[in-house]
Amino acid sequence: IQSPAATPTAEADSGRYTQLVGAHCRTEQIGDELGGTRTTCAGEPPYALVVTDSDARQALAVAEGKGKPQPLELASRVSAAFSDLGDTVEWRPLEGAPTAMIVRFNAYDTPDQPERATSFLVVAKLERPACIVDVVPAGPDQNAKARDIADRAAGMACRSNDGS
Repeated sequence: IQSPAATPTAEADSGRYTQLVGAHCRTEQIGDELGGTRTTCAGEPPYALVVTDSDARQALAVAEGKGKPQPLELASRVSAAFSDLGDTVEWRPLEGAPTAMIVRFNAYDTPDQPERATSFLVVAKLERPACIVDVVPAGPDQNAKARDIADRAAGMACRSNDGS
């Protein structure tokens, strides 16, 4: 996802954006033996995003208001490889409260070649519980394909652990 600005929320023709880094995020240690962290960032109201970073893998959960964060289960629904998230989240649709979000997920399937990541755009619907509905692999028009899916996400089924 390519955001037009690095501000916490920026309007654009293609969506509303928030960042998973910056002053609107709070990071804390999670106390595991791997030195993991949990970062909570303001999302598009009423949502907040929780990024957990442990063992060179990042996970993402969505919290609505003061509710319990709902994990998107990236490791079982996209890739269990070493991973990281992009800095930008796109919220869809443009009008009213968002019903879906898009986030970049980079999987490092070849640990001896860390410069070679497989980059996906993950589309999640935000109804309770939030869940992944589709994953768009790198390729031509990746952003446009992810936005089209996000705009239809409310009527889609959650992706299963086997990727279907």
